[in-house]
Amino acid sequence: MKLIMKQIRQNVENLIEAKTEDNKYEFRIIKACLVTALRKWHDYENPIFVSEKAKEKADELGVDLWVQRWTHQYKFDKGRKIFIMEHKYPINDMILDMMADPDNIEHVFNSGEFGWILKTEDALLKSHNRICHDTAYEEANIRLIKK
Repeated sequence: MKLIMKQIRQNVENLIEAKTEDNKYEFRIIKACLVTALRKWHDYENPIFVSEKAKEKADELGVDLWVQRWTHQYKFDKGRKIFIMEHKYPINDMILDMMADPDNIEHVFNSGEFGWILKTEDALLKSHNRICHDTAYEEANIRLIKK
């Protein structure tokens, strides 16, 4: 994780510099690299939470979501039509928070909970600018189970 954190820090510094210089083209490219790094890190980890409804659906299908990663989804959800690996702390929000407080990058990174919910539940959530992540889920009536 040491090298990943080093890369994330560098990308955040570059983003801040591109924004300061009002270089929109480079800002978009660097941000895309950072989004990819943050998403890929979680692609290979087990989920932190599963929604109650996702667990119910998975039980019907005979799938244990606690051991399924995003990279495995094609095996139990062809076309990724039922489930989605959701970042409770949206990636865009994480990046904005990292830029706002570069000394706190590792804390923001480690605050990034993610897990399985249904696509129908995901449609009820804002994709970014979630002021309180827990409240967003409560307001959407998405109950989470943590392992």
